[in-house]
Amino acid sequence: MKSKQDALKDLSSYAKELNLNVNQFEDCLNTGKYYDKVRKNIALANKLGVNGVPSFIIGTVDKTDPRKVTGISIIRGAMPIGNFQQELDAALLQ
Repeated sequence: MKSKQDALKDLSSYAKELNLNVNQFEDCLNTGKYYDKVRKNIALANKLGVNGVPSFIIGTVDKTDPRKVTGISIIRGAMPIGNFQQELDAALLQ
């Protein structure tokens, strides 16, 4: 059995192992269908200071302008539930 790292060298076999539609996967991969969208999301993540996965952004919607979010905090990495509770409580006090 291949290691996961070896499978990344052949993404189609990894897609097959995950029971994905391999033809659809290869078409998406080879045409770059989502390339621009992914690049825009990476740029936004960088702008927000999100530089790894998992990352979570916690904030509240501004009541006067729903396009704005206030009280933003970022949790980086797989953290205990207590970290989330602390940040959520702080956001709710805003």
